[in-house]
Amino acid sequence: MCTTVAAAGIPVPPLAHVPDPDAVREFGRAHGWPLVCKPHRGTASRGVVRLDSGADLDAHPELAADLAAEPFLAQTYVDAPILHIDGLWEGDRLGSWTASRYVGGTCADFTQGNWLGSVEEDDPVLLAAVEPFAAAVGAALGGAGRGSSTWRRSSPGTRTAVPPWSSWSAGPGSAAARSPSPGGTSTTPT
Repeated sequence: MCTTVAAAGIPVPPLAHVPDPDAVREFGRAHGWPLVCKPHRGTASRGVVRLDSGADLDAHPELAADLAAEPFLAQTYVDAPILHIDGLWEGDRLGSWTASRYVGGTCADFTQGNWLGSVEEDDPVLLAAVEPFAAAVGAALGGAGRGSSTWRRSSPGTRTAVPPWSSWSAGPGSAAARSPSPGGTSTTPT
């Protein structure tokens, strides 16, 4: 999903397939730390690990077995509030939609038994920035159907798509309608 969205000119944090700890370390050298390692497929931040340095990678020896057991991605960490956009892509335009912000912690905190919720955003300035972004993501992913996408606002006026993997779901056969994701339906990187 990230590569499809990036190909449409929408900024996404750098990411790469990482089959082993050496690949994670190389990604960190090339793109900087912190970074996040996460399974290609999963829900509720299962298996997601934030690594702040190569030494932090060494402190997670269990990650080598996880990387060998299933496909993982590394992605640069974006330290910003997380929004999710739930809406309807009509095939050629954005239909009804809403943006919500996570509250109470992070998805990773939730896996440790802490609470996590979301609240709908009503800030007109924020919503005015989200709408064209959601429409651009919908157009990039194609198809027709309900969906949601997750993004982080890294600074005023900038938006970065951060599928965790996001829960955008488009119509049957589209690039976006293929796999599970935290917090929602499904997606997979293409």
